Amino acid sequence: MKINSSAAVDGVDGWAGGTKGAGVYGLSDTGYGVVGDSNQGIALYAATSGRFRQDGLVGAGMPGHTPNLFEQVRDLNGVLWIHNGAGEWRRVNTVRVDAASGNGNPFVPFRVKDTRSGIKPAAGSTTVVQIAGAGAGDSSIPADAIAVVGNLTATLYTGGGFLAISPAGVTVGTASVNFITGQAATGNGFIVGLGTGVTNGGKVQVKVAGHASHFIIDITAYIQ
Repeated sequence: MKINSSAAVDGVDGWAGGTKGAGVYGLSDTGYGVVGDSNQGIALYAATSGRFRQDGLVGAGMPGHTPNLFEQVRDLNGVLWIHNGAGEWRRVNTVRVDAASGNGNPFVPFRVKDTRSGIKPAAGSTTVVQIAGAGAGDSSIPADAIAVVGNLTATLYTGGGFLAISPAGVTVGTASVNFITGQAATGNGFIVGLGTGVTNGGKVQVKVAGHASHFIIDITAYIQ
């Protein structure tokens, strides 16, 4: 059916009552159940409430099916994946500066690690720190966080060296914070992914090089 009119009319008008009713229902095994097409207007419009529901796939993580170009889906955990122009799946990540509970409060930065309460990490050592699930209240890091934003500080060292923060379980040699004698402490901001797998999942590691040094990790935001 095709309608040409300058007035506000509906080509297809569907209505349904109840929580599971469908005003318009399209079904296809391999093609498209419902298609909205527009050159200058809106192809699909969620009116009034603006709500849009998308079911999750059978599994979690990167979709395994052959996609249509620019397709978007949600996996079993509700994570959004889009298929880009290069023919690759890409997870849609979000920097979160709000409380993980969804109460509307801002995320409150907190200190997740301060080695000054124990033995100073030796030169050549690597310390693993649990990040996902750490914190409390408006400072909580959700269990499904994939990265964090924060500040890494070196302090109480007796010679020059550097700290390197990275996802737990990876090999890294680049410096995140360089320190030299004559300073009381020095810090630097970072964005770092969290480790994956049974052993390293949700964790970061800090490598100390040069001379022994205490370090402090403060978290200011997380990526989910």
